[in-house]
Amino acid sequence: MEQNISTDAAFNIEPSLDCGNHTEADAILTSNFHYWLEGVGMLCVGLFGLIGNTVSIIVLSSSDMRSSFNYLLIILSLTDNLFLFITLLDYSCVRAFSWPVEYDANIYSLLFPKVLYPVNNIAMTASILMVMVISHERYVAVCHPVAFRKNQSEGGKLRLGIYTLVVFVSALIINIPKFMECNVVFLESADDNQTNFFHQIWYSNITWEVTELRKDPNYIRFYVNWTTFMFTGILPLVFLLFFNYKIFMGIKYTHTRWRKNQTGEINLAFILVGIVVVFLVCNLLRVTLNIIELSWLDEIFSCGDNFIHPAWFHCLNSVSHFLLVVNSSTTFLIYCSVGAKFKQVLFRAAARLCGKEWLESPQANGVNEAKKTSIKIKETDIKCLDEEDKMNHGSAAFIGSGDSPTHHLVVKATNQKKEFFPSTETVISEAEACLHRQPVEASTPTDKLSSNGVIETSF
Repeated sequence: MEQNISTDAAFNIEPSLDCGNHTEADAILTSNFHYWLEGVGMLCVGLFGLIGNTVSIIVLSSSDMRSSFNYLLIILSLTDNLFLFITLLDYSCVRAFSWPVEYDANIYSLLFPKVLYPVNNIAMTASILMVMVISHERYVAVCHPVAFRKNQSEGGKLRLGIYTLVVFVSALIINIPKFMECNVVFLESADDNQTNFFHQIWYSNITWEVTELRKDPNYIRFYVNWTTFMFTGILPLVFLLFFNYKIFMGIKYTHTRWRKNQTGEINLAFILVGIVVVFLVCNLLRVTLNIIELSWLDEIFSCGDNFIHPAWFHCLNSVSHFLLVVNSSTTFLIYCSVGAKFKQVLFRAAARLCGKEWLESPQANGVNEAKKTSIKIKETDIKCLDEEDKMNHGSAAFIGSGDSPTHHLVVKATNQKKEFFPSTETVISEAEACLHRQPVEASTPTDKLSSNGVIETSF
């Protein structure tokens, strides 16, 4: 989250140049926006987000939810929690409520230049990059399932670790200059001859100041505005729109070709779309304000420290900060809205906390029935073949897919290149009929790969 750091740049100010002015009414308006949005609003939404993201991490970490997609969602939730913690501490607690310390307290002056300010920007950038990685992961799973399955079998955990490392290293590199924009300043001390660092912290008055780098016009133009605008605005927007379009085209293509209801893939797609839509809506105002500020650069350079942003700009900036907190706080609601498997695991955890075996709810009952069907099928994994099948179909194999309630009886014809995918009920009936004719053969667990090659992950 970009801070509004004033720059004491020494520019020649033209006498007729309007550098802005705030009336008493403007000061009251901006103060109210800051208190209610960046103080009360951000604190309420942010605390909900911290709790929701923590619950999401616990649920997604369970054994029933292990997948590459869910692993990336865990990293996203951790990144969002880091961003929320620093933002709430800086904006809501210290700046709005002066708690637990005052804005001009020594400890805050020590932490802000080298910790709060740069790490806040790193966390925001990492969150944006992680959403892009999740979109790319879904794109590969839907549109290139063979390559995705190969990557999973050859080292999925290593690949996800590399993704995470690349995201945080990239976020750090992009924001390295943030560590050099402010410096800690030690004012008068009780003992000016004392050089001990901790003695200076305890007995000195400490503040922070903007460095010469942050005052440089070229730095402001090309890094503060253009680099931020491109790497956290335009490029993520284009990237997300492109890959989400490809994902839906891939799902539509496989559905049209195979006449198959891909509930698992559509479910994951809705989760991703929910995350992306919230991201775009909540970041649009930030990008817009960045564009507006780009158009004011000449006036800002001419006026220097005398330039005052209009009151409406300060108010919209508070709204933008609030929306960024909303963006990092709503993923839990998205999972609960469209994540069937997520709700199942969440209900189970809540039931255990309440001392009950299961929660009585339509969603829980429905998922429970699907789980029973899944267990029944898993116990009857068979390979059935008789003489009539040999003549008509060539071979028939029943494939159980573990935890997923969607299963397929794959019938490969010898003379005709067709594949038939009956419903779960038909699969069960044919499997049971086959059991009466032939003993059950041991079968190895199969990957969660649908007949048309698209990876299906329960969520």
